[in-house]
Amino acid sequence: MAIKPLSKSYDRTYVRQQVRFSDIPKSFPTARNHALFKLAGSGQRVLEIGPGDANVLYNLRNSFEELYGVEISQGRATKANEALAANNVSNITVIAGNIESGIDLPDNFFDVIIWADVVEHVVDLWATMAEVSRLLKPGGKLVTCTPNIASWRYRLTLLFGKFPGTSARNEGFAVREGELYDGGHLHYFTFSSLEKLYRKYNVKPVKRMGFGKLGKLHNLYPPLLSGAVCIVGINSKL
Repeated sequence: MAIKPLSKSYDRTYVRQQVRFSDIPKSFPTARNHALFKLAGSGQRVLEIGPGDANVLYNLRNSFEELYGVEISQGRATKANEALAANNVSNITVIAGNIESGIDLPDNFFDVIIWADVVEHVVDLWATMAEVSRLLKPGGKLVTCTPNIASWRYRLTLLFGKFPGTSARNEGFAVREGELYDGGHLHYFTFSSLEKLYRKYNVKPVKRMGFGKLGKLHNLYPPLLSGAVCIVGINSKL
């Protein structure tokens, strides 16, 4: 039996999703999208990889002149664009595509690239990062958030001999109908390993941030206390 493309799996998973935009609080981040919003900054062009409902881009609409999203699910991209048009937002475009296969935009096009809970889903990590590096201008900013496999609760899970699924409970098996194992997570990161990935593609890590419901307490020692890895880097390519 042929394996269906990943895009079809995500289309099935989110077929009933409704898009409703909401304001992201400016307080210390408690969730991944809050962290992206806080760290994105401002500039001419920003790209969000895997924007989902495009709520982060919607909240950044006054911080950048042009905003783009690349979404693997055609259905989610269509819904996001329809909702943006309904809200009279004209400077955001969500395109359907796969970042690891490349997208039809020029080299050095973006001041900022952001993504949250996406890097762990891609199949070809090297191709994905090469495309991110190509699209990000020299001196541009990359913000990545992904689950922290070294957080205290995952360490405890491993200690008791169970797999610490980072998307689904029950060792990755408690997924929605049509969803991939462990929510489609294929890679697992620590702060250290994500920084190594940055450096491999000439992105200099400049900031670590831990976040969550306990606020700044997660930032006391992010590698252990933060459920997510969040790293800001600057593209150092010439």
